[in-house]
This record gives sequence, structure tokens and C-alpha cells, in this order.
Amino acid sequence: MRIGIDARLLSYRRGMGNYVYSLLNAIGLMDTRHEFVLFVDAAHARRTRAAEPVSGRWKLVGLPGSSYVIEEQLALPLLLLRHRVDLLHCPANTFPLLLPGKVKLAVTIHDVMYLMPECELGGRSSIYQRLGRTYRALLVRSLKRRAASLLTVSHRSAADIGSYLGIPRERLTVTHEAAPPYFRRLDDSDRTSAVRARFGLGDDFILALGGIDPRKNTEAVFKAYCAFRRRSNLRHKLAVVGLPASAGARFARIARHAGFERDIVFPGFVSEEELVLLYNAASMFVYPSRYEGFGLPVLEAMSCGTPVVASRAGAIPEVAGDAAILVDAEDTRAMSDSMLELAGNKSLRAALVERGLRRASQFSWERCARETIDAYERTRPYEYSVRDCPPAVSADPR
Repeated sequence: MRIGIDARLLSYRRGMGNYVYSLLNAIGLMDTRHEFVLFVDAAHARRTRAAEPVSGRWKLVGLPGSSYVIEEQLALPLLLLRHRVDLLHCPANTFPLLLPGKVKLAVTIHDVMYLMPECELGGRSSIYQRLGRTYRALLVRSLKRRAASLLTVSHRSAADIGSYLGIPRERLTVTHEAAPPYFRRLDDSDRTSAVRARFGLGDDFILALGGIDPRKNTEAVFKAYCAFRRRSNLRHKLAVVGLPASAGARFARIARHAGFERDIVFPGFVSEEELVLLYNAASMFVYPSRYEGFGLPVLEAMSCGTPVVASRAGAIPEVAGDAAILVDAEDTRAMSDSMLELAGNKSLRAALVERGLRRASQFSWERCARETIDAYERTRPYEYSVRDCPPAVSADPR
């Protein structure tokens, strides 16, 4: 088959962008007879290293630099015709409503958060986020009749898709994600010491990933940390990575009001290399999200040998197994208790490190890619029947 993949999120190396990047890396290493056309944004196609996760089988096609929706609904279907695509894989929840008649559609639905009441996810999101929710919700309601192949990233997401969209479980292929291979335990004290010094962190600090989306529950980290500090004489700092400057300033005011302004650090957005070093240097990782379709940061931390305290929301228990301390996302007291227990119990930390490394090793992008290719192959391209062919003419008059 000639398989088209909507790879525009290659330019966005967070969340679903990391999923697209890692999946393509793994597919590029597979031995397969299929041809692949990657549809990327025009600027990405022009860059020298645009095709980082590619092998010789890829063909890159740039989409015009218009809006995401216009590219998806108008430009992409026309390019499918031009490049004679048999199957289009849309790996990030959305897809074109109108496709050329012979093109089959495969879609990865990571979650159905945009169908859930916002109150379940922590409150009202921004106008931009609400527009995105509306767009995704309008599209996915037509999946049952439009998609020839449906993939998702966890059994929890599969159950939610069934509940909200009425799609039978047997129509869904679960392909678990994995931490990229560069998330690993490092035996390099010089580099971890350097990253501590760079961001003003001491020997012991707690790492968290922040977000402006209420679902990420960033404020719970601050509340739990403040309780952790008030209830002990431990001097751990808190590093909250991934907050834009405006959100960092708002949370800094919370920290100042609580009296721990000097102990809470906001590194902002960091490179993947820096994030790996921070995971390795941290005493623990705290992830209190209110909902996750998968929860990849949990595996990233485990792969780096970092003990994890996380919420038991969404697919996080499915990913973490017995290798993390799980608490209710809204129970900051239990979160604080777990941080205290982990900080003061060396044997517990060692046990979680060992279990976490073992758990992370059970997930692989190679398997995800193989299961994705299998899903493509179960979706047969259009085949001409005998009735479509003209009658054969014999060259022999006898």
C-alpha cells in the first residue's frame, strides 16, 4: 500500500507531537514493503532536518501554511489524490471529513477529553482550548461510520471511546506508547550536578511538569509541596518545568504567599536533553493530572530511575502498574503524605526505582509500530473486481 500519514505535529515536540515522532522513527526501522507519504507543514518540509525520523522509504509533502483546519479539511484531501494514497493515517484525534472515494481512513484517538464535562477536568479552559474541543467533538462523532481502522493508546481510552462514541471494543486496536530511548538512567554525576547548578536546585529536589490546562492540576503540586515542607524539616526544592512565563508568575505568587518563594523554581520550557538530566537528578517526580489517555511522563521518569508519585486518574494506573505511588488527584494531603514517605524512606525509593525501570522496559515503540502496521494491513485498499476489468482479448485467433 501507499500509506499517507498526517505528520504536521512533527513540528510540535510535546504530547501527540512526540507520539508522531516516535511512531515514525520506529516504523522507519521496520522491514515493510509499504510506501509512505508524510504530509508535513511547508516550513517543516523546507528545513534541512525536516525528515529526522525518516528512512529511505519516506516521501515528504509540504502542506500550505494556512490554518490547521483548512489544511486538514481542504488541502490534505486534494494531495491524497495527487499522490495516489491508498490509506491515510491521522494520528492525532482529527481527520478530513471528505476523502477521495478509494482512500481508506485510519485514525488514532488518544482520548475523549473534549467530550467530557469541563468540571470533571478541573474547570474552564481557555477560549483557544474550547474551540479545539468543539472541533474535535464535531469530528469524532462521525468516526463510527467513516474510519476503516481505529487505534488508541490505552485500554482506558478504548473503554472511554466505547462509552462516549458507542464504538465496539473489537473495532479498536490498542497500541501502547513508550518512553523514547534517550530517556534512560545516566551514570554521569557531573552532568546532573551541572543541571542542578544551572537551575538553582539543591542536592534534593522534587520535579513536576506544569501546564496551564486545569486538567494538569498544577496547583495541587504547590499545595502538596507546601504541606510537605510545613510538616517536615526537609529542605527539598520544587522544580516545575513547562510553564510559560505568565503562568509561572501566577504560581510564583502562590509560592510567595505560602512563604516558599525561594524554594520553588520555574525553569520554563527545557530541551529534551535537559529534561532527561532533570529526571535523573530529581529525588522524585510528582504527576497529579486529573485525566490522561496514556500518561507518558510517568514512563519517562521511570525510565530515568526516578520514583513517581502520580494520580490514579485515566490511564495512569494502567501505565504505572505497581511501580508508582498512586493517589487521588484532588487529595493533596495524600499527595503530601506520599512525598514525605518517599523522601524519608530509602528502601521504598530503591524499590520504586527498580520496579519503575522494569515497568518502563515492558513498553516499546517497536511493538507500537508493528501493531500499527498490522492495523494498516487489516484495512485493505480498494481492489478492482473481475467485473471492473475489460474482457481479455486473445492474441491467438484460434
